[in-house]
Amino acid sequence: MPEPHGLDLRVGLIGGAGPLVERAARQRTFSGGWTSYLLQAALAFLLTDERSIDQVAYARTVYRQRGERFAEVLSRRQITVANRDGLGLWVPVRDERSTIVALASRGISVTPGSNFAVRRARQDHIRVAPSRVASGLDQLADTVAETIATGVTSTISI
Repeated sequence: MPEPHGLDLRVGLIGGAGPLVERAARQRTFSGGWTSYLLQAALAFLLTDERSIDQVAYARTVYRQRGERFAEVLSRRQITVANRDGLGLWVPVRDERSTIVALASRGISVTPGSNFAVRRARQDHIRVAPSRVASGLDQLADTVAETIATGVTSTISI
């Protein structure tokens, strides 16, 4: 289920050949991944409650605006962000690892894009979540753009 309802309320659906589905269900039932009926009922309520639906819609709008604003600031600095939906933006960088280290030294935490790739991407990138930043978004985008513009490479020594 979607993130707006919290990590503990994630529920999945599986389909396939009977024996495989039964095996997966048995393994899930007796593992730490089991989801209680109470949590399932809470999620069912949240997915149909008008107030909850309105809150999620409001959050979606705010998060989209923050992402668009972040992408606009990067665009003014000649950094193009292809995606503008979701909670995170994929920002192209010269070297993923050194960019992450450089941003961390400035107090900014981002996620390596390679964590989300099945195979090596043509260009390194980082995932930035501006949706979580309520104030100082322009400053954050400027700092990220400035760090990327310095052309950090893997020559950082530890």
